[in-house]
Amino acid sequence: MEKGTDYTLDGLEDRARAALLACRDYVEGLKLDYVRRWAWRRERDIPVLGFCGMGRAGKDTAAEYYCAVTDVVYPGPASSLILPLVAHVANDTPEHAWRVRHDHREFWIAACHAIRGKDYDMLVKMCLGAGDVAVGIRGRLEFEKCARDGVVDLLVWIDNPRVPADITVEYGPEDCDVVLPNHGSRRELYAKVYKLVEMLRKTCFKREED
Repeated sequence: MEKGTDYTLDGLEDRARAALLACRDYVEGLKLDYVRRWAWRRERDIPVLGFCGMGRAGKDTAAEYYCAVTDVVYPGPASSLILPLVAHVANDTPEHAWRVRHDHREFWIAACHAIRGKDYDMLVKMCLGAGDVAVGIRGRLEFEKCARDGVVDLLVWIDNPRVPADITVEYGPEDCDVVLPNHGSRRELYAKVYKLVEMLRKTCFKREED
């Protein structure tokens, strides 16, 4: 662990407030980008998919392929977008915080909860300011708000029995709209994502194709 880092949960709310203040321009920029991208997607009837599942289940792999075949923007892993804030909370460099993130799963989810506070869809909207899909929604309250308010149109659970249960994911496949099995190769997962895309194209992406 880097000298001076703090991955305890002590005083987390105060540390989160300090991180939000220090990263204010970064956060506000993504919020403005969310408004612009929301208008762009709405004009083109582009749905927002949320790719959900346990850690390392294949969410980003599925999301990247989905974006490639629909020509929308992949925002990158959700953890990378919140990284500057979480690193500040931990008094760590972003580079080191990223390398050791899997060693501090409990800290990451607690820090994210503290950063967003009662603005439950804040982190998802930051993700959707950087791209057109949401990847890795973990908290139940943010999951429920995004579903209820239409921040995400379709919640897709990537089911992978080869990975362990993730204590930071507070909901399950039964809460999502679609479950895509990722039980085999990457190519097999791609085929399932492409089939989902073909189904969506019957009702979405209309104006982009016209």
